[in-house]
Amino acid sequence: MNKQIYDALDFSKKGGNDYDFNEIKGLLEAGWNQKDYEEAKGTEEKTFEEQCEDILKSLYDHENAWPFR
Repeated sequence: MNKQIYDALDFSKKGGNDYDFNEIKGLLEAGWNQKDYEEAKGTEEKTFEEQCEDILKSLYDHENAWPFR
């Protein structure tokens, strides 16, 4: 496995989701395209709790999560 580690994004210089697709290193290598990135990024701001709920829901709904339910 070829693993590349990039520097973290600095959100203190840019607000929230203001990073352009081409500014985020590793997205192309990870299989993302600009359309999928824009859809995933969305336009609405979510609270930390809402983001955590989304993550937990996607984990719960995954086909291989059945032993943990």
